[in-house]
Order: sequence, then structure tokens, then C-alpha cells
Amino acid sequence: MGHHTNSKGFTIVELIIVVVVIAILATVTIVAYRGVTKSAYNTQIVSGTSSYYDAIKTYYLAKRTYPKTQRELDGQRIAMTCLGTGYKNAACGQVTGVNVYEDAAFNSQMMSFLKSTTNPVSDMTIPVPGESYIGAVYGIDSTSASSTGYARVIEYALHGKNQSCGISDAWAYSSSNDSTACEIVIEEISF
Repeated sequence: MGHHTNSKGFTIVELIIVVVVIAILATVTIVAYRGVTKSAYNTQIVSGTSSYYDAIKTYYLAKRTYPKTQRELDGQRIAMTCLGTGYKNAACGQVTGVNVYEDAAFNSQMMSFLKSTTNPVSDMTIPVPGESYIGAVYGIDSTSASSTGYARVIEYALHGKNQSCGISDAWAYSSSNDSTACEIVIEEISF
């Protein structure tokens, strides 16, 4: 009698199917991870910006004026600063063609009005049409929401097109396929 063994294994077609299924699962996982990451960023930026907005309103109630940026004190019309400290190279984006940096004068004014540390609101760059944000910015900027064309504002960007700005006084002033730029007009400015 001959000894006959049955060898079972995967065929090429079965292996290809397994590889395709793994690739599909990996793609779905990566897409889901990116969505979760972007959602977490949006939550972080709204939370940090909201904390600063509350602190700026409290500052106004205590001092009857809003905190000034060094650029504002120097007489510049576009006078923005980063919200928070610790940004890479002390920079947090570009607004209305002006690079925006941390501001020691502003941070000193805000220190006793903040409930937590002054870490950067975020460390991720989000480009929006004509501008880019890392975290959030505060100060005087040109805006279509002001009858004078200028206002004291807080501005920030979120991942995703037509996102809710997440703060009751904020409005989306620009949106692209990947981002939404938000603005809170605090007060109109006349020069």
C-alpha cells in the first residue's frame, strides 16, 4: 500500500484576498485615526481659545479696558499676538500678511486672569485662505465684521470645511476644503 498525504495550504487567490482585506482594514483605521486626531485638535483649540476669551472678558471687567499687545502700544494697525507661550520660535502664524509672535507685555497682563497655565493653545499649523494659524491669536486686525474695518478680535482655525466655531460669539469668516477660520469680534476699533 502506498502512503498518500494530503497537503493543505493557501492558494494564491486566498492569500491575495487576505492581503486585500488587511489593506482595507489598515486604510479604514488610518482614516478613522486622522478623523479622531482632527476632532481632538478642534476640541483642544476651542477649549484653549474659550479660556483666553473668558480671561480677556474678566480683564475688561476688572480694568475697564482690554489688554494691549506690544504692537498696539507701538501704534501698529495690525497688532496681533499668540494666545499662550511656548510656541516653536515664539511664532503662531500669519494674519493679514503679518507674522504673529508671542508678546511678553500681553502675557504679563493676562497672567493673573488665566485659570491655568499659558501653554500654546495648539502646536499644529492650519492654513486658511490667505492666513495660517498655530493655536489662536488676539489683538487688532482688519475684519469685515466691523463697521470701521478694524476690531479687537480673537482668531483661530479648525480642521474641516464649514466647522462650527464652538464658541457662542465666534463666527466662521473663511472656509476651505480642509479648514475653517473663526473670529470673535470683541470691540470695534477706530483710528
